Amino acid sequence: MQHLQLCFESEEQAKKLLNNVSSVLKPGGYFFGMTPDSSTIWTKYQKNVEASHNKGLKTVPNSIRSENYTITFEVEEEKFPFFGKKYQLKFANEAVFDNHCLVHFPSLMRLAREAGLEYVEIQNLTEFYDDNRTQFAPMLGSCGASFVDPRGKLLGRSHDILACIQFLYSRNLIQMQYHLL
Repeated sequence: MQHLQLCFESEEQAKKLLNNVSSVLKPGGYFFGMTPDSSTIWTKYQKNVEASHNKGLKTVPNSIRSENYTITFEVEEEKFPFFGKKYQLKFANEAVFDNHCLVHFPSLMRLAREAGLEYVEIQNLTEFYDDNRTQFAPMLGSCGASFVDPRGKLLGRSHDILACIQFLYSRNLIQMQYHLL
């Protein structure tokens, strides 16, 4: 599922997503979703805010810039809200900004438990992708933004802001595997 993070506009939307996943997966079935790594994004944003304070600037930047992407937040905030923290993501050499919401992973884990899902593992996206390239290269290639090169290799610009989430259903329990940077 692409754009999993859009379900984090509100707690109700996130609950609905996880309850729907829980209700439709069959034993042995999988749910696979991708989301930007909100922890990394928020940490980078906080470093920008701190640098602005240290420089004595009166305004706080509402964006993060790298050679590979620009992330712009709608509202300047000091705290990472659990739901509804919106931002726009634009990769270099692309004209369109995509709208996103930060995914507060502790809240995702809490809501997942409430829906009968269990947290299992954290794995680096690059390692996960390399282990499963043949299966996931076509999916990443169809995401709109260019995450892979023509050979199916993950582009460097994607490494620090992407995370993958995989849900695995077992007979009485749904397990959730997080694949993060």
